[in-house]
Amino acid sequence: QAELKTGNNVLYWRTTGYMMAGSEVKPALLRNIGISGVSYTSECFQCKPGTYSEKPGSARCVPCPADTYSNRGATVCLQCDSDKYSEAGSGTCKPRPACTVGDYFYTHTPCDSKGKVSGVHRKQITRHHLVQLLYKYESVVGSTGSSFYAPCCVCVCVCVCVCFQTQLMYKWVQPKICSETVKGAVQLPASGRKKTCPPCNPGFFLTNSSTCEPCQQGSYSNGTDCIRCPVGTEPVLAFEYKWWNTLPKNMMSYTLRQWLSHSEKTTGETQNPASQYPTPITLQLFFPQSPVMTGWEVAGEYIYTTPGDQDVDNQMLTLQVPGYRLPQSVSKASDNSELSRITFVFETTCSANCTFSFLAVRICDVVSIQRETNAGYSRQQRSRLQGYNQWLNEVVEWWRGSQAKQSYSYLIQRNVTTTFTWSFQRTGESSEGRKHSSDVAKIYSIHIANVIGGVASQCRHCALGPAEYSSACVPCPPGHYMVNGTGACESCPPNTIIRADQSIGLDACVPCGPNTERNEAFTACHSDCTLDVESAGGEQLHYDLSALSNVTAFQGSPRFTNKGLRYFHHFNISLCGGKGKLATCVDNVTESGGRVRGYVCQATAVPSGIRSQSLVSTQPVLISDSLIGVSTDTMLSGISSPDWLFPSANGLQDVIFYFRSSVSTLACKEGRSASVRLRCNPAVSAKDLITVPSNCSEGTCDGCAFHFLWESQHACPLCTKNNYREIVSACIQGIQRTTYVWQEPLWCHGGEPLPPSTVSACVPLDFWLRFGVSAGTIAAVLLISISCYFWKKTRKLQYKYSKLVMDSSGKECDLPTADSCAIMEGEDAEDDIMYLTKKPFFSKIRAY
Repeated sequence: QAELKTGNNVLYWRTTGYMMAGSEVKPALLRNIGISGVSYTSECFQCKPGTYSEKPGSARCVPCPADTYSNRGATVCLQCDSDKYSEAGSGTCKPRPACTVGDYFYTHTPCDSKGKVSGVHRKQITRHHLVQLLYKYESVVGSTGSSFYAPCCVCVCVCVCVCFQTQLMYKWVQPKICSETVKGAVQLPASGRKKTCPPCNPGFFLTNSSTCEPCQQGSYSNGTDCIRCPVGTEPVLAFEYKWWNTLPKNMMSYTLRQWLSHSEKTTGETQNPASQYPTPITLQLFFPQSPVMTGWEVAGEYIYTTPGDQDVDNQMLTLQVPGYRLPQSVSKASDNSELSRITFVFETTCSANCTFSFLAVRICDVVSIQRETNAGYSRQQRSRLQGYNQWLNEVVEWWRGSQAKQSYSYLIQRNVTTTFTWSFQRTGESSEGRKHSSDVAKIYSIHIANVIGGVASQCRHCALGPAEYSSACVPCPPGHYMVNGTGACESCPPNTIIRADQSIGLDACVPCGPNTERNEAFTACHSDCTLDVESAGGEQLHYDLSALSNVTAFQGSPRFTNKGLRYFHHFNISLCGGKGKLATCVDNVTESGGRVRGYVCQATAVPSGIRSQSLVSTQPVLISDSLIGVSTDTMLSGISSPDWLFPSANGLQDVIFYFRSSVSTLACKEGRSASVRLRCNPAVSAKDLITVPSNCSEGTCDGCAFHFLWESQHACPLCTKNNYREIVSACIQGIQRTTYVWQEPLWCHGGEPLPPSTVSACVPLDFWLRFGVSAGTIAAVLLISISCYFWKKTRKLQYKYSKLVMDSSGKECDLPTADSCAIMEGEDAEDDIMYLTKKPFFSKIRAY
């Protein structure tokens, strides 16, 4: 809703439209327009200068064609004088400027016959004649169909040989606005001398009518004659264009022209000056059959852009491919990501800020154009609109300014009809005249492989099926490569995959990275989400990341456009990629849509209040389509994941998944890459806590290498016996409990669980106390008894000794008498009893 000012108001809804053959594509539709507070008018507005209306009361005014003009309120356009010109929709005529070197361009004429070499009958052709003809760069075809190549002549009958030549020709840029009669004007240069036509492109041969036709199926050619592929080989089908004498039949050149009227921009009488109104811009498509230039012209060794009518024109070159087919010798694995590849060599020379763009338009991307069944477009016209339709929405790659001669390659992964488009624009700033007509873009060669309906420039050896069934080429079994030049298939080493672009030689076997394994088709490496890692202390850690194997989505921090529109960068990650679990990013903004699939992808999510969904996704980008390996190292296969991006304090090494994309871009020559760090965090039970580096909020610091940190308790190593300890309780009432607890801090999850608590019988402490007291009492009594025994024994021995001493002292002069065994008076007889056997201890006690 907008507030209008008092007086006349001019409202513009600016869209990009097409004008071709009186029809118009509607890229945008208005449901209704409601204006309140408008008074009825009592008169009609006159047509502005540069437009006219044949009938009174017309709904609109028609712009005047080029080289005509009209005044205000005109009913017919007037022709400009011969020395003047005007643009379409102009109200005045301008004097024609002097022609300059920028007003013409050069091209090569198609091959034609120069004359004939007569006097040699086919039966009289000898080796001498052949050598002479070869020396003169001529080609002779005998009655047997064999040929001798030279890029000049071909034998069109049994006795006459005709040579084909071309010449350089100059043409004026159309529409021609310059004058050759003005002082200082240059003249159109004369055509160059005729020279030998270049050979046909690989896979084609020169016919009798000087045209290049494709070889039959099963044959190949280097641009001369078609040769049948030998048994045991197959043709390598492709489109390869490196000679530009004529534009190939599946290519087309046209100009997307932008013109604006410089006359008064109002539609009738107004009080406001014309400069206050926005400038309406109209886009037109010009095709080869129109009198204007086509945009691109062939020049022998390259095809280049000719000077345009305006510097803002988009000069388009298209190549239509119906589809793709893998060779018979290549396995038709469903997950083979490389279906085809297009490579072209180009160069740009610019004095301004020119733009060279490359587009890949799929037939499914132009549904809206094809539905315009009432628009009056032919099938050819709709195909020409495809390039610009996609050009407005998505460009595969673009270059700005002068670019040295270089090669660019684009991976094709979808088997749909595709129109490849090259667009060149000298400048995006509107201006009168041609200030940068010398700016040019050149394409030297284009090669696209595995094309349906393609031609072959060579044959390659292939494995043959069983002789009893067929001699046709068959693919080697999965996991096998073909030995060079033999056709025999050999098994690849363990845990290797087969390269998609090569199945010949041992080099076709590519080993999988660390902690990854091949799939069943031997076409890709993936992880089963389990791995063993040796810690810094030498301990073997086991990881099971199955809980994180599903495709996980997360969004970056919100961002805002200069108008306050909020949007996010939406990422999808498939960590392990097994069993077809790949991440998908879609474009659901346009009617045709689009999607990319891989391990890591990114799209732009925009909140939407118009559609049923709360978010719409656009601009999907494939970041990684292959898993390189899983490791704790910070570098793997040229992909780096520095520790400083995500500082850690737990001391446990992060497990890093390394991914790479096979699609290269202008900024990422080696393709994009991604590293996903898995960090153990037992406090995080969620499975989608993924962050980007704090100093690279987009997830990347250079646009090529993306870094992500994934924290979860599921990223911890599996628990083992070393991660818990046992606690034994006291013995209570004859029962003792054993409990197991985790070590702190705990850096593991899952794995071996804590053992359950156990209960065992035990003897209580009071029992042992009573037993000790009793045993001590008994020991004390026994000790006292023994002490008494030995004390009494000692007294008896002392008595006997004393008596013996006394008896000895009274009879010193007498001889000692012999010992007697008789019982002395006063002695107990029992004291002298000697026992032959030892008495028990307790018997001795009783004897006392």
